[in-house]
Amino acid sequence: MKHILQYCLIFMAASSITVLDANALEFQLGKKDALQILLLKGKFVDGDSGRFSEALRRAGRVDEIWFDSPGGSVLEGMEIGRKIRNAQLATRVPNGSVCASICAFAFLGGVLRQVDPGSKFVVHMFSMAGDEDFVKKVETVIKQKGPAGAMAVIMFIEQSSAKVARMQADYLLEMSISLRLLFPNYDTEHTEGYVLSRAEMASYNV
Repeated sequence: MKHILQYCLIFMAASSITVLDANALEFQLGKKDALQILLLKGKFVDGDSGRFSEALRRAGRVDEIWFDSPGGSVLEGMEIGRKIRNAQLATRVPNGSVCASICAFAFLGGVLRQVDPGSKFVVHMFSMAGDEDFVKKVETVIKQKGPAGAMAVIMFIEQSSAKVARMQADYLLEMSISLRLLFPNYDTEHTEGYVLSRAEMASYNV
């Protein structure tokens, strides 16, 4: 059983790596009055934190980071948030935009943060269910290994979920955000999304 578990965990972990593709973040430089703006638009995927650093370097001067994103890679989103904090930049979700899932965590890196009226700040639980490649790999493991494979899948998902929860909690503490933000985050299915009210954002120090 131990050998089967190790095989399945390695197999699924390797299959869960996201490849940089056309759905990666777009970095758009612009101006708003006297401010130099860098807009992050699209899905967070592997490699975007490095591309973000390069976009900042090329921009020369950036006053605010704007977001319009449905989310994506947990690790990349939090790494971008840390880079924003290290650079002491402000963040904004402009009117008409949506910052959802891990985008909401990246936004929290701003030293000054603004969610404009007419925009949406959305949270939901972490999930691998939306990763079609991962789901196919899970099906393969269960077909090949039967009940032992199913047990390995359950253990892998439990371990992955616990690890992400710990990383998100550490990140919120690092950004001086209330851990209570995790309540609506974990209470909401990834297929839905919970839009925080202004009172909630103030309560959580968003």
